[in-house]
Amino acid sequence: MTKVPYVEKRAVTVLAIGDAIEPPAVRAMLEGFGYLVTVQWIGSREELLKIFRGELRTEDTVVISGHGGMDGFRFRMRRRLGPGRWPTSAG
Repeated sequence: MTKVPYVEKRAVTVLAIGDAIEPPAVRAMLEGFGYLVTVQWIGSREELLKIFRGELRTEDTVVISGHGGMDGFRFRMRRRLGPGRWPTSAG
């Protein structure tokens, strides 16, 4: 009988922005490759900014799943988070 070696799973956070329907598929794919996946459903622009500033915990590896264009991410209930509005460590 062949012994299967233990392989430690790496953790990843999937940020689901707006009403994106892709996160379950992204999660299934990553789990299929052996990752331990946490999905965080982002409800507002402010919540996403807190994550980018490090105020809300994520894993070291983050996958962003959402919709947008050259002018930024689209939030159903809020205005877009676009270029030039990315947070910095200085706030």
